[in-house]
Amino acid sequence: MGPTYYVYLQKEWRPIGQKNHYGVSQIATGRGPIPEATISAIRKNFMGYADEVLKIYCPMWYDNHRFLVIVDLSRKQLVYLDSLRSPTARSKRRRQIRKLAIFLDDLLDDRAWYANANTDKIECSEFDIKEPEVAQQLLERRMRLAIDMVLKYHNDNRMETVEAALNYWRSFTIAPW
Repeated sequence: MGPTYYVYLQKEWRPIGQKNHYGVSQIATGRGPIPEATISAIRKNFMGYADEVLKIYCPMWYDNHRFLVIVDLSRKQLVYLDSLRSPTARSKRRRQIRKLAIFLDDLLDDRAWYANANTDKIECSEFDIKEPEVAQQLLERRMRLAIDMVLKYHNDNRMETVEAALNYWRSFTIAPW
């Protein structure tokens, strides 16, 4: 099973990608038809009306790297935020962003996504991609960041995570007899 993706619209973060549901970015950048049941579930369970939303937050996962795309509906922009930019991967990541925008266009063709019948159709694929400057990660600090995310007070499962990691490590270091 692939990673879990999140889409933020209006009120709260909700995980998608468990069992038969897929994250918007995962569906958008994948291949093949999208089951109508998946589209209906996304619309019903995770999203509000497109004409009542200002921004859509889409964490993207591509080539073992995560970055954030904010679909800014009020400014008509696709905002690409990446704290570990790569000049060699830039064009590929931008292509994934375009795939996401085209997918959103396809979704938003359906008038069921709009609260107001007179709202003009939203065409995300016509939005410009903006790449604001963001602080960049130092490669040697990535492990520290990961450790802090696991061990800090905000992680309610930190002790279980540490115990699982120790058991995993012990399976490689302790003789089986």
